[in-house]
Amino acid sequence: MAGKPRVHELAKELGITSKDVLAKLGELGEYVKNASSTVEQPVARRLREAFPDAEIAIDDLAGDGDHYRARIVSAAFAGLARVKQHQLVYSALKGKVGGELHALALETSAPT
Repeated sequence: MAGKPRVHELAKELGITSKDVLAKLGELGEYVKNASSTVEQPVARRLREAFPDAEIAIDDLAGDGDHYRARIVSAAFAGLARVKQHQLVYSALKGKVGGELHALALETSAPT
């Protein structure tokens, strides 16, 4: 499955109904509207929630859902040192780095 999978695609792959997938996603705190909705990677969703004005590009470096590169351009980073920018990103990920998210290579900047 390339890109973000749709609920009905996950259901087919798992051999269950779309309704069951929607219910499980709801239990996990993931909001999706219907079976045609895409399911976003948790790291992408959290970053988009924290930096709604940002341009965000996320690459799964190893294809394992564990190793990512994130490029984030946000006005929230204006005037901040790179370390502080990265701290804001780690804070947005709520402790996932080093746990569920094994590795994250960050490139952050303010718009020019």
